[in-house]
Amino acid sequence: MPFLLGVELYMGFTVREKLRYGLLENRPMQLAILVLIIAFLLGMIASYSQSHPIITDKSVKNSVEFNGTTTLHVRLPDIEEGVSFLNQTLYISVNTTTTINIVSNYPPYTNTTNIQNGGSIILNLPESRYTYDIILYANSTSPCKLHYEYRVRIAHSPYLILGFPAMLLTMIGMVLSIIGFITYMQKLIESR
Repeated sequence: MPFLLGVELYMGFTVREKLRYGLLENRPMQLAILVLIIAFLLGMIASYSQSHPIITDKSVKNSVEFNGTTTLHVRLPDIEEGVSFLNQTLYISVNTTTTINIVSNYPPYTNTTNIQNGGSIILNLPESRYTYDIILYANSTSPCKLHYEYRVRIAHSPYLILGFPAMLLTMIGMVLSIIGFITYMQKLIESR
């Protein structure tokens, strides 16, 4: 270590002088390092949140008794904004032979199926960025009890929003480091 501290580097300054004027007495540079460390940590949290989302299932269940023809508007599960839909499934079961027409205007989807006496059906709906606005048209020749469940699997990255402050802090840290470098150079010139 004595070798490094005694060696004169370019422009005639020692390592001790460079350290003193560069970091120890340079407030903008100290602040820049602190801000860049915070920005790095926020960026790491945001990227971890993106690569490891929280996966949850939301569902809505309902039962209806009818005779003849009925129209059901399937209620949507309560889903917050900013989520990704991984899977959307519609489960339907009836106690008598029934024809069911499943229609969604947004996103567009249509399916007609016959469910036999006491049967059920599972429909995996096509991938979509939104939940389906489903209407069921059921037709049965005898009294029917229809059960349905609309299940949505979603992925949510709650800390992804931290990426924006990380970007802003990175820019602020870069500006502070430039100011710190200019201050460093001015102090070095003044000390000579």
